[in-house]
Amino acid sequence: MAAAGTSPALNLRENLAKLMGLLFWKRSIWLLTTPIQDEGDASQTDWVLPRGQRPYLVLKAGVGQIKGSGDDYTVTQDGDVYTVVFAVAPGSGVSVQILPEVKQ
Repeated sequence: MAAAGTSPALNLRENLAKLMGLLFWKRSIWLLTTPIQDEGDASQTDWVLPRGQRPYLVLKAGVGQIKGSGDDYTVTQDGDVYTVVFAVAPGSGVSVQILPEVKQ
């Protein structure tokens, strides 16, 4: 049985480029860098990334999270500082891993 997808072709090309580690965006190349690892405390919802890093993939308890309003998390940006904002704070001791990318 084949899986049916609902993403437009453009999104699929962008996702494929991300999986290959190269994302061309406004003539820039973004590459994955060292993951950020932390644990939830049942109250913290915001994780601020180091300057110049933006979130590529977000995991909570080892499970990939969905980005978007009304989903698992959103991303805010202030200049070149990005913040991952969870809709629901990860529970106490729950692992949070953010795989950031940096502009080359």
